[in-house]
Amino acid sequence: MIKKEFRDSGIDIVGKVPWGTHFCQFYRTQKDLSDVLVRYFKAGLENNEFCVWVTSEFLTREDALKSLKKVIPRIEQYLKKGQMEIFPYTDWYLKQGKFEMKRVLKMWVNKHNEGLKKGFAGLRVSGNPFWIDNKKDWDDFASYEAEINRVIGPYKLLVLCTYSLEKCSADEVIDVVTNHQFALIRRRGKLELIKSAEQKKAEEEIAHLASFPELNINPIVEINIPGEVMYANPASKKLFPGIKEEGIKHTALLGINPGSTKKSGPLIREIPLGDKWYRQAIIYVPEADSVRIYNNDITDRKKLEQLKDEFLGVASHELKTPVTSIKAYTQILRKIFYDKGDIRSAEMLGKMEAQVNRIIGLIADLLDITKIQTGKMQFNYKYFDFNEMIDEVSEDVQRISPQHEIIKELARTKTIYGDRERLGQVITNFLTNAIKYSPKNDRVILKTVVDDKKVTLSVRDFGMGIPEEKRQKVFERFYRVETTGERTPTGLGLGLYISSEIIKRHQGKIGVKSNTGKGSTFYFVVPLKPVQK
Repeated sequence: MIKKEFRDSGIDIVGKVPWGTHFCQFYRTQKDLSDVLVRYFKAGLENNEFCVWVTSEFLTREDALKSLKKVIPRIEQYLKKGQMEIFPYTDWYLKQGKFEMKRVLKMWVNKHNEGLKKGFAGLRVSGNPFWIDNKKDWDDFASYEAEINRVIGPYKLLVLCTYSLEKCSADEVIDVVTNHQFALIRRRGKLELIKSAEQKKAEEEIAHLASFPELNINPIVEINIPGEVMYANPASKKLFPGIKEEGIKHTALLGINPGSTKKSGPLIREIPLGDKWYRQAIIYVPEADSVRIYNNDITDRKKLEQLKDEFLGVASHELKTPVTSIKAYTQILRKIFYDKGDIRSAEMLGKMEAQVNRIIGLIADLLDITKIQTGKMQFNYKYFDFNEMIDEVSEDVQRISPQHEIIKELARTKTIYGDRERLGQVITNFLTNAIKYSPKNDRVILKTVVDDKKVTLSVRDFGMGIPEEKRQKVFERFYRVETTGERTPTGLGLGLYISSEIIKRHQGKIGVKSNTGKGSTFYFVVPLKPVQK
C-alpha cells in the first residue's frame, strides 16, 4: 500500500491532497474552466508530475494551449520533453468511435506507469465529458467515475473531472457529486468546495469512531496481519465475549482476512450475531500494519426492513384475490362478446386481460421476494423429465410471443431432481426477457447440454446485449437494463433476482454472457441428483 503522500493541488481552496484524490469542478464559462485547470496543471508540472489534459469541444486543445502559455512561460519545454500531453476527447474517450470504460481505464493506468518509468513523481489528469448527449453515455460515464473510485487507491494519481453546469440536470449533478470526493463550484465570483454526502458521512463516522475508543459504546477491535487481537475496547469485550482470546476465529471476525484487506482497501459488511445485526467497517491502518474493525448495531434497521418485507407480502397477498377475480370476469365477458359477434369489444377485453396478467405476474414476483427474504420460499423436490418440462414452458411462451421463433436444441431427455415449477419459472423468465430485449430480431435459441452429473440450460437472444460493467447487476433486486433509443421494457426488475435464488436453492449456478449490440446468453447449471451436504 502506498504511504500517504500529499501533493499541491494548485487550487487555494483545496490545498494539498493525497495521491488517489478524485474530485470534480462544475463550470459555466471557459474562464471558469481554464482558470482552475491551468493552476492545477501548473502545480503538477512544477512538482515533477506527468500531466495529461483531455479537452472538449467547449475548451479545445488550442484553447488549452493558449491558456497555459499565459501562465506557464515554459509550457513548450514541458510539452517537448513529454512531461505534459494534451488530447482532444475524440482521441481519448471516443478513440474507437465509442466510449468503452475498460479501455479508457487501461489507458490511464498505462499513462501512470509510463510517467513513473520516465522518472516523474506520479500522474495528474483532467477530463471533460462535454461530448455526452444521451442517457446511455451518461450512465456509462457515471459507472466509469464510480470505477475510478474503486481502483484509484494503489496509484500515484490525481484526477480532476470537469462538468458543464448548463448540461447537467439536478439528478445528474447529484450523480457527479456522489461519484467524487468533493466538488468545486464558483458562486458569487468565489470558488466553493462541496464534499459529497458519502465522503462527509465517512469522515464524520471514522472521526467519531476513532475518538476515545475506550469510551465508545460501539465495539472497536484491532487485529494484526496474522489475525491476533491487538486491541479490543470495553464494548467489544462486553458484547463479544472471548474475542481477545479467540482472535480471528471469533464469530464477530469470521471471514475477515487481514492480508486481503491490506491489499484491497476498506470493506463494509453486515453480519448477524445472535439476535443482533452489526455493520462492520474494516479498515487497514498502515501506521500500525494492522486492521481495525468498527462495529455499529443496525438491529433496528434490520427489523424495519423485515416489517417492510412483511408488508409487501401482505399487500401482495391481498391484491392477488381481487385481481384473479377481475381476470375471470374479463374472460367471461370476452366470450360473451365473441358469441354475440362483437369482435372489437372482445379484442379490447383481450388487451385488458393481457394487462391483468401482467399485474398478476408482478404480484407473484413481489410474493416471491417476500418469501425469499423471510426464508419461506417452498420447494417441491422430486424427479421429473427435464425436456418434457422445457417443451411445456416454451410452448406457453411461444403462444403469447408469435413474433419470435423459439428454436430448441435439446440434449437427449434426462430425468433430474428438483422443483419442476420453480425451474420452469426460471426458463420462462429467460425466454420472456430474451424476447423483450430483442424486439428487432425474430428468434431465440434454447439449448441444453447434459453430462453424468449436471445439466446446463441456456437461452440466447440477438438483441441489445449488456455492457460488461452491468452484467452481474442484472441479478440484483429491482435492477433493469435500460435500452438506448428505445422504450425500456416494462417490469420491476425482480425476475432474474428470483431466478438466481431458485438456482441457488438447487445448489446450482446462474450467469450471463453478452456482447453489446450482438445479444446475450443467460444460463444456469443444476445437478441431476440431490447434492450430498
